[in-house]
Amino acid sequence: MTGFHSDMPTDQPSLLDWRPAARAIVPLKEWLTGKDWQTARQIGHAEDAGWSDRECRLAAEASGGEIITGQKGYKLLSEATPDEVSHAAAWLRSQGEKMIGRSVEIQRLYHRYGRPASTTHCLPSSSNN
Repeated sequence: MTGFHSDMPTDQPSLLDWRPAARAIVPLKEWLTGKDWQTARQIGHAEDAGWSDRECRLAAEASGGEIITGQKGYKLLSEATPDEVSHAAAWLRSQGEKMIGRSVEIQRLYHRYGRPASTTHCLPSSSNN
């Protein structure tokens, strides 16, 4: 058999497991076990963890909901109270709504300049005045 996958052993992890964030899920879950909310700074400063803010965020996003996030930081869903889960879900929904609103504002402003959304330049150049 020829092609891209011909040399890959059958016992290889799934494509998801190749992503760095996916590989960080288990260690982050293990580190969070038995702990209350932990900020990215706390996780980053822990001697046995040491993940960056970005790595924490990406691992939580890739966790399929097993690691919840909120204004207080990160926590295992399995150790959260119903109120904490509701608050985390509402907080993420609110963040998503804000992002959608921002994207609409960007498109509206862009169209005010009379440019279709598919062009490569954003705003009129001040050097053309």
